[in-house]
Amino acid sequence: MKPRMNLLLTAIIFSLLTASAWAGQPLPGSHQAAKEPKKHVQKHITIPFLPDLTPHLDVTVSKTGTDGQGNTCYTIQPSFSVLNKGVVPADNFRVKLTGRVFRPGEEEITWESPLVTLNPGSTKQWGPDQQWKIHCCVNRFQKENKMVGIQVLADSRDSLKESNEHNNLDRKRIDIHWYHGPIIH
Repeated sequence: MKPRMNLLLTAIIFSLLTASAWAGQPLPGSHQAAKEPKKHVQKHITIPFLPDLTPHLDVTVSKTGTDGQGNTCYTIQPSFSVLNKGVVPADNFRVKLTGRVFRPGEEEITWESPLVTLNPGSTKQWGPDQQWKIHCCVNRFQKENKMVGIQVLADSRDSLKESNEHNNLDRKRIDIHWYHGPIIH
């Protein structure tokens, strides 16, 4: 066999062994499979009656000016909302907003809401707010680029049990380039 084919077969066998180990089941035809009787496992699907908080983050970037020294400055302003997609109210949780320019000594914001309660299917909106503005400048003579990260976290103190604990975060990255300005990801 060619060396490439050997490598491919080895990778396939390793993948099967790994998948079998993770599933906790013996490989068909293996020594262990012959010894163990098959078990019937019944899985119950339950839909929990819990809240489900989902944040949504919007970012506005505005060019605020240039100077004769090659600096172009921008203001980045977040606004956000949280929706309760669950079937019961979400009582007494907090929402946290953080943002920063990823460069030592640059601007950073952190804000946490007072306690919030949301009924099923309802949304609460925050911002834009003066205190949440991030100012950032890049210099074209120095070919400077900067990155700004902003995120909103619903139930920031993890005080609620939710039907989906994996959708509480929304984030945006803003790349500000000296040659073409901001790009929001």
